[in-house]
Amino acid sequence: MSFKNKNYIKKINLKYDEREEVPEFISYERQAAIHDLINENSFSTNEADNLGPYNIEIEIIDNILILQINNDDNSYSKDHRPCMETPKRGEGGGVRRRRRRRRRRRRRRRR
Repeated sequence: MSFKNKNYIKKINLKYDEREEVPEFISYERQAAIHDLINENSFSTNEADNLGPYNIEIEIIDNILILQINNDDNSYSKDHRPCMETPKRGEGGGVRRRRRRRRRRRRRRRR
């Protein structure tokens, strides 16, 4: 990772209820995902004048995903609550169609 570019994620903290038992393989997968995100990433906010590196805290409260994002000098600090609704049956087919098209194109190129 180039440290000349300051728009990257420096640290990710996953907050969860420690009373909740988490199977070992899930704990490992979480750590592996965090490691991958930190090692090679580019991250920026919509506000162009804010520079990283950024620290992200991930928490789920009452089934609401909360991302607390701030940078090292605390000139940027916000909570984000992305929508986690799952598509209803019949919705979201666009992604599947695009994947099918890509697979077909790849097959044609191989021939």
